[in-house]
Amino acid sequence: MQQLVGGLVMWAASLSHYPEPETPPNVLAVPHEQLEEILCGGQRCHAVAYYDHESASIFFDESLNLNDSITAKSFVVHEMVHYLQHQAGKMTEMPMPCKERIALEREAYITQQKYLRQHHTLTYQVQTALRLLGNICKTNE
Repeated sequence: MQQLVGGLVMWAASLSHYPEPETPPNVLAVPHEQLEEILCGGQRCHAVAYYDHESASIFFDESLNLNDSITAKSFVVHEMVHYLQHQAGKMTEMPMPCKERIALEREAYITQQKYLRQHHTLTYQVQTALRLLGNICKTNE
């Protein structure tokens, strides 16, 4: 797993143009129910991974096959970008204003999209997510 994580950090850094960190984040597989509890308030949802800035850790659904699935790896690359953003000092204000949070999210999706394209994999879901980001913040936020 350490070699896989190191490779994904390199991809995230090179595609996002953040410097490669001295140490990679912790990357941990967790049950889907834990993702639903943390990200969706215990409701059923399609969450697959998230970055926790307090522990500098990436948590991903244990059902993802990181060894063989480019799409699964792309979810971790996306979260690696958040780790790199955090390392670069872009996550100092918490909670973060909506527009700043969406800008960081957009950057992570664009890097994920680049990763998928480099591996000749369709990016339809990422394109859809990018389109939806524009409608999240209210005009007064």
